Amino acid sequence: MTQAEVAGALLVVGGVSVACWMRNKKTRNTILNAPIPRQLDQCKNFFKGSSGSEVKVLILGNGCAGAENQCFGLLRHLQILSEKRNTRFRPIFVRVVPRYPLALLPNSVQVQLRTWMPQALFATHFDALQKERVNLLSGPFSGLVIASGRTTVLSSLYLRETSGNSACSIQIQQPHCSTHLFDAVVSPIHDVRSYKQDMKQNLWKLRDNQLFTIGSLHDVEPVRDEDRKSSSRHLCQLLPHLQQQTGPPDLLVSILIGSPTSKCPWTFQDLTGELQNVVQQLLTSTKKTAFFVTLSRRTSWKLAQEIEEWLERKVPYHQRYLFSPAKHDGRPNPYTHMLHGSQIIVITADSVSMASEASSTGKQVIIACRGRVRGKFVKFFEVLEEICGALPAEKFEEENLNKWETSRDENILDDTRKVAQELLDQLPLLQNR
Repeated sequence: MTQAEVAGALLVVGGVSVACWMRNKKTRNTILNAPIPRQLDQCKNFFKGSSGSEVKVLILGNGCAGAENQCFGLLRHLQILSEKRNTRFRPIFVRVVPRYPLALLPNSVQVQLRTWMPQALFATHFDALQKERVNLLSGPFSGLVIASGRTTVLSSLYLRETSGNSACSIQIQQPHCSTHLFDAVVSPIHDVRSYKQDMKQNLWKLRDNQLFTIGSLHDVEPVRDEDRKSSSRHLCQLLPHLQQQTGPPDLLVSILIGSPTSKCPWTFQDLTGELQNVVQQLLTSTKKTAFFVTLSRRTSWKLAQEIEEWLERKVPYHQRYLFSPAKHDGRPNPYTHMLHGSQIIVITADSVSMASEASSTGKQVIIACRGRVRGKFVKFFEVLEEICGALPAEKFEEENLNKWETSRDENILDDTRKVAQELLDQLPLLQNR
């Protein structure tokens, strides 16, 4: 090679190294500075002070709220179902930071290369977010590992393979590598490329290390009467003008708005066109209706402004309440109360998690902008309508609510509880505790 060629090669290698270093630094800051999930303290305090056998549960997070919430949702239901067994699950929350350029490779390739990788690179980077620091590289981990997301796969495998069979690994979402490398892989059926209609017969059953669900896992439970009444009162207090003028409303409607995504690129015109059908029918009905609207943290400022202006034109001020993260004035988001206290829940079709949470309440669920859904999410909403009765907004009629009242118990999406029960029954680590 000539000197020019050597210099050019060194320049390319140096440029790639600098780019990877900058990407690693940015990724690390983004992941480790993400808000700590609120469920961490709830899970820590669930069996605080009680006696019984203890199981360490290592939650591997990736900084994405949707992925981490699924892990904590599963842990929460494991705790609830194990209460009679007097088993204490002690959570340890750790975030995993991927390393570039390794993270650019498909998971199937990374898994094949793992035996050749240095230990520190294979285990990526663990950051313990709790008072007692844990060094996961110092020795085998004994307990349950719950991970979600593509970037946690290598770390989950590392902990399982170095544990000497003392760690049980549960991977949420398809890892895009052999599922037999884990004790259980939990994923919705629409994530499976070779989707078949008869797969619905094996929902919530552990077969060949795989356990299929309809939607995503979460910590929302079927609504009890006392929770429903308490949340309804809370929502009514947000509209004092309505109660002063005409008394409490007959019907509470919650509208949960996310943000357009590549899998569901809806527009403001799409949203308002479909909301118009629902809002107009309910405003002209015999029931006195109140509307509660919450926007996601993903909702852009411009879209939030357009939605607020549309509501002002279409819904009387004493019948509407809008929560926007940009204008909340320190008030908490009434999202949970909206799930529990309303009779109708309208959601945008951009979030599987939001649709799963809404469908687990036993309420009438309306999907807005479903016609804009692409790819695998089309299958998800088809199955959700078939099993849980979640209707597209354009099909909504006021009569649907009366029909729903007689059959809503059959249509509750109870994915997380059923998954937790199956894991408790099938995984050796969790049996006989």
